[in-house]
Amino acid sequence: MIPPAPLDRGAGNLPHQITRHLRGLIDAGRLAPGDPVPSTRALAADLGVSRGTVVAAYEQLAGEGYLATTHGGTRVNPHLPATHVPRKAPAASIVRETRQRADLRPGIPNTEALTGTAWRAAWRQAAAQPSRGYPVPGSPRLRELIAQHLRVTRSVSALPDNILITSGARDGLRTLLGAVGQRCVVAVENPGYPSLRAVLRDHGHRVVPVPVDGEGMEIDALARVRPQVVLITPSHQYPLGAAMSAPRRHRLLDYAAAHGAIVVEDDYDSELRYVGQPHPALAAVDTTGRVATLGSFSKTVTPGLGLGFVLMPPALRADMCARATPASGMVQDAMTHFMEAEGLRHHLARMRREYKRRRDLFAEVFAHERAEPMDGGLHAVVYLDDAHAEANAVAGCARRGIAVQALSEYWSSSQRSGLVLGIGAYGYARTRELLGEVREVIRGAGRIDPRAKVEGR
Repeated sequence: MIPPAPLDRGAGNLPHQITRHLRGLIDAGRLAPGDPVPSTRALAADLGVSRGTVVAAYEQLAGEGYLATTHGGTRVNPHLPATHVPRKAPAASIVRETRQRADLRPGIPNTEALTGTAWRAAWRQAAAQPSRGYPVPGSPRLRELIAQHLRVTRSVSALPDNILITSGARDGLRTLLGAVGQRCVVAVENPGYPSLRAVLRDHGHRVVPVPVDGEGMEIDALARVRPQVVLITPSHQYPLGAAMSAPRRHRLLDYAAAHGAIVVEDDYDSELRYVGQPHPALAAVDTTGRVATLGSFSKTVTPGLGLGFVLMPPALRADMCARATPASGMVQDAMTHFMEAEGLRHHLARMRREYKRRRDLFAEVFAHERAEPMDGGLHAVVYLDDAHAEANAVAGCARRGIAVQALSEYWSSSQRSGLVLGIGAYGYARTRELLGEVREVIRGAGRIDPRAKVEGR
């Protein structure tokens, strides 16, 4: 239990505010060495922020040596000197852990369908011959399979030698940025991942938000920034869902070639498109070797796998491999067996059908509010009139034990208000029930903005 963080949403950078607050409590002795801190999920629910916001704060404090992760959860580093006698906080200032009934924040996949024959067999095979691990860049066979997967699903002619196996998308991004250079200028989409911006800043990079319109990142604005790295989600912009147009893609690639920039394509859920065909990856039309593609199995399979990959630009391959940390050999072997048995292909086809049902369900539940769902992925967006309505909706859902994501957190400065709702985590009947509850809360919190997509979409 800790005193609540006095967050100022108007000041932005919520992870840094949480970091400062917890650091101050530890320095003042109000949290002593060895004391437990709330789970990221529980603290996020209490503060009404995304779990990623709290994760970013905890990662920063762990890097500074203030927090440590143990089998019993996250605690104040027990090796810190106890400089003050901790005082018991007044009962009124204690953060009470709210019982969370459901998590409707975006990005959580449904893992129930994984418990099939191919998945279990893949892990049995991996366990029968325990791996001794693979050096960087990873299992040769897995890299071959991923290259084939990219060719079939994303129209990318990838060489296995250019694929680096990682422990996830963030691990791949850190490795890539380290190869580009220290203290890079990184252009990111605005709106975009709030926790990712914090991670980039915490690693010493200068993050510059660049506006997004109906065709993707605005290249004219990008030209004024002159970044070394451009981080984008071209096939399914997050969180608003637009796909970057073909002319805009070519302008971006021309800009990167002319200015020596690296374009990092975050392909976070492009295989989960269920309206129309998936768009080709940006790497598929790159002819100058300026594009790096980040891939992860966290959305398509399960975040617990902790496995991803990077399609590396040839010019950065040696530097990236020199900086990378090997991923789990056992996990690599299990995924290799799963892909060889066509398990991943069949799983993706099944989940596209299931998530399309969730999309149609969202459209049905919010039909009168005219809220438009996405054409792919694991979330949908509902717009609200203002920050007050948004805050009331987030708090109202929290009182019911439902965690949701505030849309305003995705902008570097608050521009639009609403909710970003995950639609993938639960079964059909449970999803209908939860979305119905959110609709009731919203109708009491404020009128839904009839502009179901941002201007220009």
